[in-house]
Amino acid sequence: MTQFHCFEYIENHGTPISNTISNIRRIRKLSPFEHNAILGSVNGLICLSDLINRFCICNPRTREYIVLPKRTGESGWYYNWVGFGYLPSADQYKVVVVNELKKEPKYIEIMVYTVGSGNGWRNIGKFNRIFNYVSPEHGIFADGALHWKDHGDIVWVFDLADEKFCAKNNHSKYLKINNYNPKACTWKTLVDFKRQFCQVFAHSITLVSLRGLGEGARIFKKRKRRD
Repeated sequence: MTQFHCFEYIENHGTPISNTISNIRRIRKLSPFEHNAILGSVNGLICLSDLINRFCICNPRTREYIVLPKRTGESGWYYNWVGFGYLPSADQYKVVVVNELKKEPKYIEIMVYTVGSGNGWRNIGKFNRIFNYVSPEHGIFADGALHWKDHGDIVWVFDLADEKFCAKNNHSKYLKINNYNPKACTWKTLVDFKRQFCQVFAHSITLVSLRGLGEGARIFKKRKRRD
């Protein structure tokens, strides 16, 4: 069973980091899945997967959540990459799934779910796979697009507005996201959380409502206090 925790971080460059993190607490529930992976957090909404092929979006503050419908044709896919992002010009939240086709390994197929559109999963199309292998990880959302880095020196960018792929070469600023130079860095424990975390995401507390976005959201019930 996946456990979730949150803590408050106050950005203050003049204060030791150990003094900027506080109020570590457990979140009772973020999704109805037994096992979860966080795919992204945007404007207070968190997107999660069940580690297989189902997705959930929730707002821990309002306790609203939705489980996205199953995609059609899943038996013909390998589940590859996924990302969650926001298009401010249209006030739209999108989940993007890029699948490698089992019967056509040289091609990928892209599915997009727009929250509140009522259109379900849309098949954007089939494209030639002209890039190196990309690990099945969540995309990095920045500048209105989702980004994945392949095993070469290319960052693949999916623009949420025009819903098209493009490539960034090795001069892209996004390549610096996961760079690590062991000769220039040393490990140092700044904060001891007394536990091990698999994923850490930045998250802003907001009152963005899934129902307000046009989804028939459910609400997690509050746990009753024991007297």
